[in-house]
Parts: sequence; structure tokens; C-alpha cells
Amino acid sequence: MGPGHRDFVARALEWLTLAAGAILYGVLLIRGLWSGRHDNDFKHIYFGMKALLDASSPYPPESLLLQASRAGMPDASLNPYVYLPFTGLSLGWLWPLSLAAASQVWFVVSHLCVVGSCVLIARILFPRRQMPALGLMLAVCAVCHPLARNLTAGQLNAVLLLCYAGAFTLVVNGRAGMAGSVLGFAAMFKLSPGLFLVHFAARREWRPLAAMAAMCVVLGLVSLAAVGVGIHLEFLPMLRQMGYGRSTWQEYGAVFWKEPANQSINSLLTHLLVADNGITTPWLAGSQSLANGLTAAAGALLTLIYLVCATLPRAGRVADPAPAFMAALLLSLLLPSLMWDHYLVQALLPAAWLSARAIERRSPLIALEVTAAIIIICAPWPYGSDAFREGAGVPLMSVKLLPVLGMFLRCCRECRRTLHATN
Repeated sequence: MGPGHRDFVARALEWLTLAAGAILYGVLLIRGLWSGRHDNDFKHIYFGMKALLDASSPYPPESLLLQASRAGMPDASLNPYVYLPFTGLSLGWLWPLSLAAASQVWFVVSHLCVVGSCVLIARILFPRRQMPALGLMLAVCAVCHPLARNLTAGQLNAVLLLCYAGAFTLVVNGRAGMAGSVLGFAAMFKLSPGLFLVHFAARREWRPLAAMAAMCVVLGLVSLAAVGVGIHLEFLPMLRQMGYGRSTWQEYGAVFWKEPANQSINSLLTHLLVADNGITTPWLAGSQSLANGLTAAAGALLTLIYLVCATLPRAGRVADPAPAFMAALLLSLLLPSLMWDHYLVQALLPAAWLSARAIERRSPLIALEVTAAIIIICAPWPYGSDAFREGAGVPLMSVKLLPVLGMFLRCCRECRRTLHATN
């Protein structure tokens, strides 16, 4: 077989990989368009947006119920609106549409964000093999249960994935200031990317820090001008209610912090340590305060590990910003009291980066770690199974915490390796 023939075969395999991934992803798109969607999360975002544009607060239950009644859904089952006012205002372009039409549009927009993210990731991480990389990522997305959950519920994680992919592309291309602006929008859209303010400050990267802070301020002023100070102040009690061991709408029976599908550290420790938690038979009959305190200690330890590994030395700069970026992204998932399984859509970027790192370093260990992480993240899991409610099965209720934690520690280790290599 001559060189020309081998090149033709290699090119054909690349196209076939891309076509196979696109077909699999197309099946996911078509299936979601015609069946399987419940838009449970999109409802409260949509009605919150409607309330904001009516100059009323989206935070009281009565406000959401009023908007649902106006939409012909007086008996709708709703979750609380737990976002900044800017989140609802940024979706104000959906205001003329009915809930059904708006959810259909948001479903398509979410798919476009996912595909756009995959294109950016393939271009920046696999420049020599963009087509097969894109095909493989589309295939992974097609079988990714958290992504299916995000799409069927109408959640916001596809937008965050696109923001992270865009910001990372800008950082790698030396346009960190623009990356900071993108992350500023992401932080106002959903709070967790706000951790990148700490990331840039810890690394003394002042330009992206200033750009991110400025974007937050500008968007905050726009939001204040649109709905006033009072509604923004009403967000603060909601924020406190999302702390460890508590829940928004807890007075109505909501127990989001310990729901089986919540994969956070606080949820795991509640299941393991809190007597009469109502979800599991705990290993130790302790108090919620004990679980909350240990969660805070674990979060502090993870933050310390991140700072030790990712902070730039005063004498020089780390050449590769990627591992610290990925560690910060994963830390933003690990620290809050809520890490619903559909949040793990955001972890697809660090997983792709670790895959590229495994190829670059020809490391079977990293390849094995990231493969296991992707499989665990993508696989459907019966969180509420009786097998996970007592004994050795309790930690398995939070099985998807493991790949996030494992990838975080690997990214931190890669930070140190890069640091040593450049000193």
C-alpha cells in the first residue's frame, strides 16, 4: 500500500468517524424533538423570566404560580427560581412565545451550544485530527445521560459548556482579556463560574480578572436598571438557602441538598452521617451540622490543593494555563451544595482536555483514568435504588462524584508537573 493510498484510507476513516458521531447525535436530537422531554426545569426559568418582565419578583412561590396560571397551567408542579435576575432577563427574547414553543426553541439552542462546544474543543485540543475528534465527541454526547437529562429538563448547562469552551479557546490563543469577559457573562448567567475570579486573582492574571469583573459589573448594572434593587435583594435569602444542609422551598417539603440525584459532597456526607436523613440508613447517626462541617472542611481542603497547585510562582509563569483552568472548572462543580447529575455536562471539557493530555504524553494511566471518568459520567444510574440506601451501597448513590473529584486531582497534578517543567 503506497503513501497516497494510506492517506486516502486515513482520510476516509476520519470522515466515517465524523459521520458516525453526527448520525448518533442526530438520533439524540430527533428523539428529543419528538418525545421524552418534560421541561421540568425550564418551566421555572420561563415563569421566572415572565415575572421579571412583569416587574415582579420571581422568588416567591406565589409569583411563579401566578405566571403559570396566566399560561393556563394553574396546577403546574414547579421548582423555585434560584438564579440571579440577569439569568431570566437574558432569556427575555423568549417572552413572546408560549411555554411549549419557548421550550422547543431552547432545546434547539442547547443543541447548538453543545455542537458549537464540540467544534471549539476539537479545533483547540486536536488540531491535527479535528474531524475524528469531533465525531468521537458527538458520539460521547449522544450517549451522555447527564446531557440527555439537561436537554429533556431544559437546563442551562449547555450554555455554560459553550462559555467554558470559548473562554478556554481564547486563553490558549493569548486573548485572556476576552476570555475573562466571556466568563463574566457565564458567572452572571449562573453563579458557579464566578470561581474564576478567584482563579485569575490567585494566578495574578490581572487582565482577565479585570475583564471578568467589569463584565459582571456592567451586566449587573443593566439588570439593576431593568428590575430595580429590591428584586436583587430578594435573591440573597435564596442564596443562603442554597447552603450546606438546607434547601430552597424547604418549608414546602423540598430537600434538594440530599436528593439521590444530587452528587455533591454535602449530599454524600448527609447520606453517610446524618441520622433520620430520610434517604438512606446512615453509617453514623450524626447530625446535619456534622455533615455540613465536614463538607466545609472538604471544600477548604480542595481549595487549598487547587491554590497550591495552580497559583503562579512570583519568579515566573506557567507556560500552559490549561490544567489550572480545568481544575478551576471542576472545583466550581465540587464546592456547592448542589451538583445535580446534569451539571456534569460541564465536565466534558476537562475530560476532553485530559484525553488530549493522555495522547500528548502517551500516558496509559491518564488514558485509563479519563476513560473510566467518561464512562461513569455518561452512564445512566439508578440513584434512588434500594440497593444504595443502606450498608456498603450508600456511597454508590453518589458515584458520579468520583470522576469529578478524580479529574480535579489529576488536573491539579498536571499543574504541578507543568510548573516543575518550566522552572
